[in-house]
Amino acid sequence: MSEPPPDDQPPEETLDDLYDHAPCGYVTLDSRLRVVRINATLLSWLGVGKADVVGRKIQDVLTLAGRIFFRDPCVAASSQGGRRPAGCH
Repeated sequence: MSEPPPDDQPPEETLDDLYDHAPCGYVTLDSRLRVVRINATLLSWLGVGKADVVGRKIQDVLTLAGRIFFRDPCVAASSQGGRRPAGCH
């Protein structure tokens, strides 16, 4: 007789729900920086559908300001009050 799964491991549906409805935007990229997954929160903020984004390069989805923020770790770190990467002045 097999044992039921432990209660401390949430079912996959719950994890998907947490990803999709998080209070922040999530996007998963492949090694070529193409969108492979994006959550409902970010889609709502961008005002687009999943089919409009999945498979496209992240640079093609972001605004100019978003592209600068995404590509420059110095800008990202300073705007979030974080530790600046080596080489940032």
